[in-house]
Amino acid sequence: MFNDPDREREIRTVREPISADNQVQVRMPPDLRRAIEDFRRNEPDIPTRPEAIRRLLKQAVTARQGGGTGNGDVAA
Repeated sequence: MFNDPDREREIRTVREPISADNQVQVRMPPDLRRAIEDFRRNEPDIPTRPEAIRRLLKQAVTARQGGGTGNGDVAA
């Protein structure tokens, strides 16, 4: 694909390995952070902020896929 083997090696090493525990950092406006905090406080177990974000993302993905149980389980 590339004429330069060094460039091809560089591109291959830049890609993230596929892993279940990749860290993602995001910036968000204060109103979105407040909404996440409100969601956390309304959950029976008051999850950590990262766990609340994971739950919300799972719910969004499930809803977008047009199905699921509503508990955030995402089909593989």
